[in-house]
Amino acid sequence: MIRLGMAVIVGSSNSLSQCYHARMRALYTLTLLLLTPILLVRSARKYRGLHWGVRQRLGFNRPRIDRPIWIHAASVGEVRAIAPIANDLIKQGPVLITTTTPTGRDQVVQLCPDTTHAFLPYDLPWAMGAWMRALKPRCLLLVETELWPNLIHAAKVHEIPAVLVNGRLSKRSARGYARMGSLARNMMASLDGCLVQSADHATAFTRLGAHPLVIGNIKFDTQLPPSTLPSGRWIVAASTHPGEEAACLKAFAKISQTETNLKLLIVPRHPERFDDVVSEAEKHGEVGRASRNQWAPAIVVGDAMGQLSGWLNGAEVAFIGGTLNRRGSQSPIEAALGGAVIVAGPSRYNFAEAYALLASGSLVDVADEPELAGALNEALTKDGDKNAALISASRGATARTLAYLTSEILRS
Repeated sequence: MIRLGMAVIVGSSNSLSQCYHARMRALYTLTLLLLTPILLVRSARKYRGLHWGVRQRLGFNRPRIDRPIWIHAASVGEVRAIAPIANDLIKQGPVLITTTTPTGRDQVVQLCPDTTHAFLPYDLPWAMGAWMRALKPRCLLLVETELWPNLIHAAKVHEIPAVLVNGRLSKRSARGYARMGSLARNMMASLDGCLVQSADHATAFTRLGAHPLVIGNIKFDTQLPPSTLPSGRWIVAASTHPGEEAACLKAFAKISQTETNLKLLIVPRHPERFDDVVSEAEKHGEVGRASRNQWAPAIVVGDAMGQLSGWLNGAEVAFIGGTLNRRGSQSPIEAALGGAVIVAGPSRYNFAEAYALLASGSLVDVADEPELAGALNEALTKDGDKNAALISASRGATARTLAYLTSEILRS
């Protein structure tokens, strides 16, 4: 009788838990549904003149591909990271790569020409379910932070293994997921694999109910193209956000008074800001545009997509965008691999482990905008080859990820 009673209690508890989770997911879906018109308007404005896949974002125009390995990578950085894995997996069958941005699509076309691209639908259950039924993917691979509750739930319902690849979780994101309660915990528990970059990330994922495996950071395996910068001493301001361009321009105006043959290349994070950044730069004199092959001026705006890696490979110093305006930093890894001395502000939570590694190399900290000129001057006296050596010594995650996927996920 006691065992029977306990079974009834446990069964009731599980039913209540499932009911509560279903309600949380329904609330999440309703919220997203109400926000969808706003998201559509924002995207239409942001990507004006570009193909951004509005019909696919709404769940229509499913790609015609049968039983693919489905990889979802949000945008440029994630696509560049997963490209070697995607190109290797083609040997095992068709590969579909979804992104959420036109720039991500362009990177898929450039780096993974033998794969199929589509734009990921908004995370609405009917759209995700329809795509799962139509595509019948062999597996779903989610890159870094692309965790969508309805997408992962649809994979589970259709018995499609879902794996997080190169997973990372900043403290800020971990707090956000914790506030989502059972919605996040059930999503994490539904992952069939959770391959993460470091032990710290593993701890964060474990607290949220996932079962992580530390593989390392596949971005450390990046192979940079040859330098595409003209000769000269280049400071590259990489993937800058609003406000950071003005700070870099002011700092460059100061240090170029004493340093000879210095040139500044500013590469905004988002292409829709190219013209605005050119206008800001023109306050400081003649400005070239990389898209027009105008490299003679001391200040050039990198207004061409997909070129940053080649530019970073020729930089003497790289300022990393997103570190002065609390965006958590863009990746410093490619700049370090290129042998640039890294200059970064205090906001680094998206790439904390990479910065911890580079702390023993050539990394110059800058607390705020007024200190930037001094930090750039200091960086010009350092040797960036230490950074390249540190990153190179940490390679191997790509091979480990492929080995895991081949042996644990794609066996049949």
